[in-house]
Formats: sequence, C-alpha cells, structure tokens
Amino acid sequence: MEKAIELFMLLPGWFILSLFKPFSMGPLSGFPALGTICFVAGLVFAIVKEQPRLFLFLIPVALSQALVTAMGLVGESGFWGVDETIHWCFLVLQIALSALLVYHARHVMPAALALAAFSIIYAVMATFTAATAYHFPTI
Repeated sequence: MEKAIELFMLLPGWFILSLFKPFSMGPLSGFPALGTICFVAGLVFAIVKEQPRLFLFLIPVALSQALVTAMGLVGESGFWGVDETIHWCFLVLQIALSALLVYHARHVMPAALALAAFSIIYAVMATFTAATAYHFPTI
C-alpha cells in the first residue's frame, strides 16, 4: 500500500517539477515539461472559451494514475504475472481515447490537441513508471 501511495504522488510531482527544472533528470525529462505546458495552454483555452467539455481530457489522466496505483498495489511485476503486454495495450487505448476526445472537441481543435498531447505524454510517463515501479527506488 505504501508503494501505491508513493507512486500515485510521484507522477504528478515529476510534471510539476519539470516546469522548474526541465532537464534535471536528463534529456527525456523535457517531455513532462512539454506536457505540462500543453496542459496549461489547453486548460486556459478551455476556461477562456467556456468549454467544460474539454475537462473530459482528465479521464485519460485519471486512468494513468489508476495504472500507476495498481502497479504499486500488485507488487513485483513478475510475481503477479504482469508483463509488458498490459503496458502496450494501455498505451494504445490511451491514444485511442485521446483521439476520440479530440474528434468530439474538434470545434476547439487547438485546445483539444494541446490537452491530447498532455494526456498522451502523461500516459507514456505513467506506463514507464508502472513498468519500472519495482526496479528503481522512487524516494
């Protein structure tokens, strides 16, 4: 349970920290910074244009958090039979969900694309975190 809580808090922390130190963990840590910028841009556009439908893009983020938390709860990946197939399926479903949300929000395309980019980057980082949860220390 402790690992699940730790992982649940870790992922949003990376995205927030990436704004202040974008390349502190190497060149790949620039992706969370890009995702956070896309999120802020999409969120501002959603508020300014009064488009509450764009808040549906938080569903993929919630699913990513659920994946990370679930991996923290099941324990060592190999022990419970969790392999990389679930991670690839999760990414494909996240991309499909983001594409569907963009299609339904096509009247506000710039904001939808920005939020979709954030959702996909967040899903990739969540998948990486879930896949490596018990291979690297998180604290």
